[in-house]
Amino acid sequence: MKPVIILCALLVASLTAAKPNYSYKRCIRAYGPSSFVCDDLCNICKCARYGLISTEKACPPYDFETCKKVKGTGKWPCYSGNNICRCAPEGIEVCGL
Repeated sequence: MKPVIILCALLVASLTAAKPNYSYKRCIRAYGPSSFVCDDLCNICKCARYGLISTEKACPPYDFETCKKVKGTGKWPCYSGNNICRCAPEGIEVCGL
């Protein structure tokens, strides 16, 4: 259970950090101009010109069934657009492109 909590904390921390490869146009293409559920499955994200912005709520423990319900069973572009994410039983799996 600890790896999942750490993963959630790392995802939240990384969402708020400046990304050198961030592209506003790529973010809008991936997620559109509206807010969306962040990759941590509990915060709300939105593309901004200077970087991704998000709420900073404390996340509940990861739940595989909730992940599948929110994100589906397939893969999706992670928030930066530089990786692919998917729901896995042990936590959100991040894969390189």
